[in-house]
Amino acid sequence: MESTARFAARSLHQTRAWALLLVLSLCALPASATGTLFRFSAGTTPADFFSFELVGREDPGFPQTSWTGSGQYEANPKAYVVRMDRAGKRLTVRHTNPGDSRQPPSFVLEVQGDAGTLTLGRKTLTGRANWDVL
Repeated sequence: MESTARFAARSLHQTRAWALLLVLSLCALPASATGTLFRFSAGTTPADFFSFELVGREDPGFPQTSWTGSGQYEANPKAYVVRMDRAGKRLTVRHTNPGDSRQPPSFVLEVQGDAGTLTLGRKTLTGRANWDVL
């Protein structure tokens, strides 16, 4: 009878140890979900459309740009200078195109609050920003 009690106690301890190990391993896994952290769109006609998003898990995120005739473009983050102040709802993005037609045109985006200005060469577009798109 004593050996059965020891076996049951040992089995209970092993079960608890495995359960604890499982819980700890789940806590150690990185979060893999991503979302849109910021979105800006400008232009009222198909000829003047421009969209900029920052996607990822934390600010400032990974830039994605689409513009008239391009489809969506996922850029090299090193090609962008992004300054973001989420609490103050301020964003400045600078991108310089090195002459590659597959990349977005050079632009400067300045956002304060829910409104922003996009400068593409000599063209200026006003647009709306969305800070709560997670």
